[in-house]
Amino acid sequence: MKKAQVVKNKPLEKILVIPDQHFNINCNRAWKLLLLVAKQLKPDIIVILGDMLDLADISRYSKDANIVAKVHEEISSGKQALDELTKVCKPYRKVFIEGNHEERLNTYKNDKAEALANLINPIDELLGLEERGWEFVKYKHSIKIGRCKFSHFFGHSGDISVKKALEDGQGYSMVFGHTHALSYLTKRTDDGRVAQSITCGWGGDFKSIDYRHQIKTKGYVQGCVIGYLFSSGTVQFVPVPFQRGSCVIEGKLISI
Repeated sequence: MKKAQVVKNKPLEKILVIPDQHFNINCNRAWKLLLLVAKQLKPDIIVILGDMLDLADISRYSKDANIVAKVHEEISSGKQALDELTKVCKPYRKVFIEGNHEERLNTYKNDKAEALANLINPIDELLGLEERGWEFVKYKHSIKIGRCKFSHFFGHSGDISVKKALEDGQGYSMVFGHTHALSYLTKRTDDGRVAQSITCGWGGDFKSIDYRHQIKTKGYVQGCVIGYLFSSGTVQFVPVPFQRGSCVIEGKLISI
């Protein structure tokens, strides 16, 4: 009987997908663990799915003054986080997708400060994304990498969002944040490929949640997602949940 042979192909490119962090109500332990993940993984590509900032101070919703940070404080924290991330790894491509929380700046300018709108820089400029080497994708837009689409969200929220995104993907894998859940579906496409729909968790502090009952946040999971990009363009995704300061990356236990 002929023995099976292992074919040595070019190493797969690695994509580190970072979900909603919500600085300055993020979980510091989860962020430190994420930095360790980036250092261990050495990704070729990083995709931030949006809501890197919270910007509750300019939200139309009521807020807890004991939790909310000022906008300039969040901008400073966001820039520091981006620099920390690229200090521990050197990806050749970095993508920052705007989320609905970053979009709060545009909403505030249009609704509350229209006369000053031209004097307030857009969020990508405030974060210095271009000078830091990040591609910027506007809210409600997506970007394709291989046979995968990345966006902050694809128009659906809640438990049904993963199923709906997969239906809308037309054979593409669909990767998004927004829900704070870490879950996915996989299906075989008509041409024999595999497509996934995955929502990638979050990095927020559970104690900071003041906008909904705690029992409604059981689906929120701290973590990230790793993608492996094949030469065919297919991307295979692996969810990485964080559990009490630990996670598993490519078979290795990472802890803080």
